[in-house]
Amino acid sequence: MPQLADVTQTLSNIYQEKGDLNRSLMFAHLSALEAKKDSHKWHLCSQIALKIEGKTDKAIYYYNRAVKALHPVKDIYRIMEIKLEKLQTIYLPKSMRISI
Repeated sequence: MPQLADVTQTLSNIYQEKGDLNRSLMFAHLSALEAKKDSHKWHLCSQIALKIEGKTDKAIYYYNRAVKALHPVKDIYRIMEIKLEKLQTIYLPKSMRISI
C-alpha cells in the first residue's frame, strides 16, 4: 500500500499539471507534513508557492522548513544552496540573480 506522502505528492503533481496551483500547493504541503524530514518535499512547496501571487510568505516558510529538515553538518552544501535560492528568488530583482 502506498504511503500517504506519496499519494498526496501525486495529487499535487496532477493539480500542478492542470494549472490549479492552489490545490497543488495544498497537497504538496500535506505530503511534506507527512514526511517531515524530507527536505525535497518542503523545497517543492516553496517552488509552487512562488508561482502563486501573494504566497511569498508561504514560500519563505517552506524554504525554512526545507533547511530545518536537513542535517546541519552532513548537508551543509545543500543548506547553502537552498538559502542562496531563497535569497535570489525572494529578495533580489531578476537582473541581479546569479546561477549556481
